[in-house]
Amino acid sequence: MVRAATTPRLILVDGFAGTGKSTTAQQLWCDLVRAGGQATWFHEHESDHPIFQYGEVEDLLGLTPDGFEAQLLADWEIFAGQDDGQTVRIAEASFFQIPVGVMLSLNVPAHRIRKLIYQIERLVGRLDPALVYLYSADLGTALRKVGDDRGIQWLEAMTAVVARSRYGRAHRVKDINGLIEFYRRQRAIIDSVLPELTLRRVAIDVGGARWDRYRRRIGTLVGIRPAAPQALRPAALLRHVGTYKGTTTGHASLVTTDGQTLYLQQPLSGAHPLMRVGPGHFCLRSLPIDVRFSYRRNGDASRFDYDSRMVNEALSDRTWLRV
Repeated sequence: MVRAATTPRLILVDGFAGTGKSTTAQQLWCDLVRAGGQATWFHEHESDHPIFQYGEVEDLLGLTPDGFEAQLLADWEIFAGQDDGQTVRIAEASFFQIPVGVMLSLNVPAHRIRKLIYQIERLVGRLDPALVYLYSADLGTALRKVGDDRGIQWLEAMTAVVARSRYGRAHRVKDINGLIEFYRRQRAIIDSVLPELTLRRVAIDVGGARWDRYRRRIGTLVGIRPAAPQALRPAALLRHVGTYKGTTTGHASLVTTDGQTLYLQQPLSGAHPLMRVGPGHFCLRSLPIDVRFSYRRNGDASRFDYDSRMVNEALSDRTWLRV
């Protein structure tokens, strides 16, 4: 991977739930870090987010259009002014999903939401930003697939939040069809804005799941040549496998492998794939969580340090010792 001279200092990755924006943003960050560059990735649900912070979706219900708009523009102005001229900042869901989704949930007219997007574009214009917009042409099918992947509870929770919002009460949202219509209106606003934007951009229909092709298109846009990290041999993977116990709670965590990838299973969670960033440094795929292993002289992993930037992180353990 080579960071080209044309790589912007701000990369905006956007799209609805399930379109792959977190994975894409994290991959761009990894590509830059592996090449020795300076890069920061802001996950939409991480603590201390520079643009918009919220722990639970229900927090959105207490906002007002004027207050939200004023705070959002102020945060973008501060964020744009913090550019150091060297670090590539990657922000997901901040350019479209947060402004359009929140304002629409507050039942704000489309013309006002479009104006807000143009204002944000002007604030970040001097950073030579690039926008990666991921979408699915068949919105209903895509949304139901997200429900299959994340559980019907996710769809029910999202429907309930929208139903309680100003938009939901005005449009009598009661079921998933109302949720789909809410997302359809969001996309209509985004589709009307896209041709008017002056920043460099690419819009990709991810319905075909041709991610190698998508990554090449994105890499061309932002001046980053994708490159996979040096793969660990099976023997090296096995040196990480085992049970680890948290030094604070004593709870057990498991590291497993399928011979190609390491997986981390924390208490009360499923197994999450670990993406290798560099020697001893991994991150949970699509999440702002770093896992750094320490090793004995014989090369076996002896511990790992767990650093999460997720909002409302449930784990109190930060160091885990192999047993």
